[in-house]
Amino acid sequence: MSKSEKYLGVSIHYSKALNGLDGIIKMWDFKPVKGIGFIKKYTGHYAHIELEIHNSKEEFKRNKIVYNISENQLPLIFRNEIEKTLQFFISYLNAIKENMSEIIFVISDATYHPVDSRPIDYQGATMYAIADCFGKNFHNLSNSDKEVIKNCRIYSLNEKSE
Repeated sequence: MSKSEKYLGVSIHYSKALNGLDGIIKMWDFKPVKGIGFIKKYTGHYAHIELEIHNSKEEFKRNKIVYNISENQLPLIFRNEIEKTLQFFISYLNAIKENMSEIIFVISDATYHPVDSRPIDYQGATMYAIADCFGKNFHNLSNSDKEVIKNCRIYSLNEKSE
């Protein structure tokens, strides 16, 4: 490769989660939608996020994210990947919607595993949650999955009290 060339990598993994949703998202009227994103791989990777997306009703409208969770529930190290993914989604919306409105993302729940969670996994969980907001579900939570989420939540609450 010459000095004037550079390989471009994928900056947002799991962006294919939006495949087939263009029409639905174009018709979205900015009313609140909710979704859950969950990743649990056989390799031990784990990420979980629940979010709501709606238009901004504030006087000075701006895109923003609101974390209704504590830093113990989801440490800052994972939040950067969530925010990067949401910025990608805003760019995607600007490309496909004619009358774009500023939107608010509310993170209503999230958990992490102290050993098995990696920041990059939260890109995937966030993309899955966005897709779920628009009717594309990648993972129906089993009782076992719900138990893992519960245990991770208990762990994060115990971290706070120590």
